[in-house]
Amino acid sequence: MAYEQSSAAGMHDLLDKLRLFLIADGWAVNDYSADSQMYRTWSGLDATGSYRLHVQKILGPIGDTETCYFNFRSATRLVLFEDNYDYTSQINGRYRSEMRGIGINGSSAYSGGGYWDQQTGAPEAGATGKSIGACMTELPTGTIPYWFFSNGDTVVVVAEILTDTFSFMAFGRLTGKGSYSGGPFYAASSGSYCPSYQYWYNSGGNYEMVRTQFLADLNGTYGGSMAVRFIADGVTDWRHQGKEGSSSAGRTDYLRLAGLGPYSNPAQIQGRSVAVQFITRAPNTFNAIAPMCPAYVFSKLDTGRYSYLGYPEGIRIINRTQYNPGDSFILGDTGGEEWVVFPAHQIGPDPNYPTCDLWNEIGFAFRKNT
Repeated sequence: MAYEQSSAAGMHDLLDKLRLFLIADGWAVNDYSADSQMYRTWSGLDATGSYRLHVQKILGPIGDTETCYFNFRSATRLVLFEDNYDYTSQINGRYRSEMRGIGINGSSAYSGGGYWDQQTGAPEAGATGKSIGACMTELPTGTIPYWFFSNGDTVVVVAEILTDTFSFMAFGRLTGKGSYSGGPFYAASSGSYCPSYQYWYNSGGNYEMVRTQFLADLNGTYGGSMAVRFIADGVTDWRHQGKEGSSSAGRTDYLRLAGLGPYSNPAQIQGRSVAVQFITRAPNTFNAIAPMCPAYVFSKLDTGRYSYLGYPEGIRIINRTQYNPGDSFILGDTGGEEWVVFPAHQIGPDPNYPTCDLWNEIGFAFRKNT
């Protein structure tokens, strides 16, 4: 298990620091190099300083291991993924498809060359055949406080993008997954299709940061923000969280999560997931304990029902009202499990739904030690 807390000088330096952290944690680096390739060359987009990173590691318990491959690229202002919203209007001064941060997807192998997100066996946007992924967008071009966690088969990246406002990324192999082949996963705070549009919301002519989708149970986003690669129940490759039956995006494969991200609309919260029961009923008034819930992952079957796949190790959903960002607590006696808490997006109410307390209550806890 590994842990690191420090700051980076922008998103490119953050990717480099992640590379060094992964090397120390036993990951092999297949490539780390400057990358000038661009899917779009619209005015203002710029590949200067952009880097790509490709890594691999054997993950899983003895007798059930798999070599997992993940691909990353940093961007100051780029359209990073092959499948994108080809629309030149802007939202909050950004093209809807562009991002400023780090993109991620997985693959079944490292093939090198070509675009960073088109490695062998990378996930695709349904019938379009175009590669997709997830991203941490809106990262500052200046100093970025960050936290790295590695626990079991899961790596987590936390970045403070504004004061008390956070973006997340995780990747590795699911735990507790039952009997099927596969299990590599990745997730981040925004989907790869139209990330600026996902992140900013036009409220009365004012663009507000209103949501991220890290481990959120969403089925209406553009492409979603999580994917799992497995072979079972007729599935033979990646399933990506996304809008069900989305004819515009051509996606037919998708995931559902029992976790809960920072929904701003109260109508979307009621009855959404098991995690709601923990969040709305915590912390206990008599001992201030806030129960934690794993982010359970399910895949939809042709029957319309869902198969349980597992959960990312070292990540829990929690009511964070009694904690400040970065606070930690110990489970059990001294020397027990230490968990670090962050808000699911930001401290404070959603300006569009100020009476929705869950916006301020939802948080994630990441395990710091083994």
